[in-house]
Amino acid sequence: MINKKITKRIYIRSDGANINNIGMGHLFRTEILCRAIEKEFRISPIFIIRKYHEAIDFLLKRGLKFIILKQSIEKEAEEIVSINGSGEECVLIVDNYCQNANYIRKLKSKYFVISFNESGSAGMEPDIVINSFNEEKLKSKNYFSGAKYFLLKPTFKKLHDMEKKINFNVNQIVVLLGGSDANKVNFKLAKWLSGFRFDGVIKWIIGPAVIEKDKLQKKMNELSLNIEAVVNCDNTDELLFQSDISIIGGGFSIYENACVGTPGVALSVSDHQIHTIKRFEKRQCILNGGHYRQNSGKEILSLLDTLINNLPLRIEMSRKAKSYIDGNGLSRILKVIANEIGG
Repeated sequence: MINKKITKRIYIRSDGANINNIGMGHLFRTEILCRAIEKEFRISPIFIIRKYHEAIDFLLKRGLKFIILKQSIEKEAEEIVSINGSGEECVLIVDNYCQNANYIRKLKSKYFVISFNESGSAGMEPDIVINSFNEEKLKSKNYFSGAKYFLLKPTFKKLHDMEKKINFNVNQIVVLLGGSDANKVNFKLAKWLSGFRFDGVIKWIIGPAVIEKDKLQKKMNELSLNIEAVVNCDNTDELLFQSDISIIGGGFSIYENACVGTPGVALSVSDHQIHTIKRFEKRQCILNGGHYRQNSGKEILSLLDTLINNLPLRIEMSRKAKSYIDGNGLSRILKVIANEIGG
């Protein structure tokens, strides 16, 4: 419990779409933060989004309030400034890919700006910068970096603190490549797995913004494997925890997977995930399946065989993954916000 009150109005600028460099991770993350703010501070943030149907559907299904931007991206900052018609400074949490220093400077005329900015494009302009991708510690009181600030649902922390059983035999594999799939990597993976021999069950989570779900499931059914397609999944945390190994993307899911201690193979489904996967590989939390464009499928199958047949490797990977991602990122971020803008 944080013993500070926040009375300022809070907005969240985020987006979600089945488009390269947007995806659904930003919305997943900010929804978690939104729910935590509601619970901790009794404030209901309002989302500011562009007119992507995936984002609109996501927020409507969860009963969250939002404003749709009408102007072009070039005029976005001015439009967001105009949303705050009061004379009081409001709080704006920014979690998108269109940030830069000039954009942030404009927003600061009416908002206290908290930026989730992994690319570093906004520099040190925001009032608070949270960069969970960068392990470098800068000498700045408003810069919070490192994986310890990666934001996950509270349920992941609970599972992290439970013992992860590493079975001798691999009986269940979970597949989670992300909430969206602009490059149709799920279809490529299904093709690659045609040469995979596995007697257990594969739980294949299909993200909410993945298109052609029926066609993908038909492709899965053509394989000589026991595959269960999981659509509209609301228990990703449990499926990751219960599985013996995983095949995951290099976005949000690689952090979730590490937090519950599941050994896995990570596949980069977009260019910006390459660095993240290499960082997890360096810490021996994951096996690096490379970028989907440079992959024939043989690499994935070989890595899966390595995991299945090497119990000591799986035990060590699980231990190191849980040591790296402890699930406390949300509580740390709430404390940062409370200390900076709480009364």
